[in-house]
Parts: sequence; C-alpha cells; structure tokens
Amino acid sequence: MSVHVADRDGRPPFRGNVTIRITAPEPGRFFSTDYPRVEGTELAEFRLPLDHRGKAEWRYLFPIRGEYAVVVAAESNDGKRGAELFRLRIPENREKWVLAGVFSAGLFLLGIAAGRLFTATGAESTGALAVAVLAASACLLGSISSRASAQEGGKPAGRLEVGPAEVGRPASIQWRALPEAGEPREAELSLGITHEEKRKTVFSIEKVRVPGSFSMKLQFPDGAIYRVTAQALFPDGSSFRSERTVAVSAADPPAGARLRAVLFFLGWTAAGLAAGRWSRKAWPRPSDRGQ
Repeated sequence: MSVHVADRDGRPPFRGNVTIRITAPEPGRFFSTDYPRVEGTELAEFRLPLDHRGKAEWRYLFPIRGEYAVVVAAESNDGKRGAELFRLRIPENREKWVLAGVFSAGLFLLGIAAGRLFTATGAESTGALAVAVLAASACLLGSISSRASAQEGGKPAGRLEVGPAEVGRPASIQWRALPEAGEPREAELSLGITHEEKRKTVFSIEKVRVPGSFSMKLQFPDGAIYRVTAQALFPDGSSFRSERTVAVSAADPPAGARLRAVLFFLGWTAAGLAAGRWSRKAWPRPSDRGQ
C-alpha cells in the first residue's frame, strides 16, 4: 500500500510524516468472519516519514473480508496538517465460499442418508437419538477453539520489544537503536512481521528513515506464533539485526458467532433428515412394502 501527500494546489513534494490508522470492518448481519474477535476493532496504528516524492509505502495483510476504514493524517515539517478517511472493501476468498458450500452439501447428503436409514428401520427413537447426536456434535464443533500459550520464547534481541499480544487488542511494537553512549542514531529501518505457520508476511516496511526509533501498534488476529524482524542500516555503513518470536494469546469467538454457525449447519443436517424420510416414504423399496 502507498499514500501520496501533496499541498492543496498539488505542488509536490510534501515534506513531513503521515500517521496511519486501520480499523477492521463491522460485524456482519449473520455470517461472521474468520476472526470474529477483531471485527470493528483497531488493527494498526503507525507513523511513517514521507520520502522525497511525498510518498509512504508499507505492506499489510488484511485479515478478514469487509469494508476497512483507513485514516491518513499528514503533518508537514512546517506545521501544516491534513487528514483523509479512505474506505477499502476487501472481498472474501472465493475458495472459502466453495469450501463452505461443499461442507453444507455434505451435511445435507448425510442427513438424507440418515433419514432414509432410520425411516426404513422404523425406529423412531433411533432417529430422534441420531438427531440429538448430530446436534451435540455440531455444538461441540462450534465450541472448540484453538488456544496458544501466552508465554513468549527467548529474550528480545537488541532493542526490539513487543508488548503483550492478545487477540482483540493491539500490541505495541518498538524498535530502538541506542548505542552504549550518546544519542540515538538515525537509520534506515526494514521491519517485517511474519505468520510462522502460514509463512505469510502480515506487515512490513522497507528502508524507512527513522530518527533512532520506531513504534507502532498492531493487532494479531489469531492465536499463533509470529516472528518480528528488524534490520537497521546506519549512515556509517554498519547494520544491526533484531528478531523476536511472539506467541499470541488466543481468545474464544463470541457466543453469538458460534451459535449462528451451529444453527446454520445444523439446519442443513435437519433439512437432509427431513428430505430423506420423505423420499423413503414416497418411494419405498419392495422390501419395505412387504413389511
């Protein structure tokens, strides 16, 4: 992503800094996203200097579908200020809709098979028991959530520090280049945050000139292991690398989101059961007629 800042008359470049704030989409009417806990919350806030073209660039992996609110507040070196609100709509991955459809169809076909089987045997109590078992299984699947250890591994290298990381709350990330004595040195900083399991970069900046320190807030959407890496290049040609592994504390999805998902998939199973019983009564096999 990139933002270009100019004066009202369009004269570039605009010398100064920009503060970026990214807010997650609001909860949907029925279907929740992959990470219900982050819906409607603040995802990131960071400050970047504008380059000689009046631009700032970064990479960010949007965690869920929906309409994001991105606020860009600019401040020039001579005190001029301005802000703009951008709305970015991120569509859902098509593969997820296909998988959801296949899973729903599988539940429906399973219900049809169970409905025909229980109708053929005439065991009404067995059929009721099957419905209860299916309902209990769906509730169990809906209540299961992954948990990650909140314990962080290892001591932070150099001056890279990450605050407590918990799903639903932004964590503070700070990099500081402090020599043993003297003032902080200016540096070109490259910072990357990677999801270890998925091997995906969730946030990164490349060769951003910072006055000895850089801080930001970032919300980790799931309880997983992330790696934060900072590479600094100083004016004298020396470099400094810092790395930190963060174990994000997971959080259970809201009860409403779990209940809606359970009811949706249980509805497909119940519809299949009803269709199976009806089809067996409408088109009985010869062995059923003999009974």
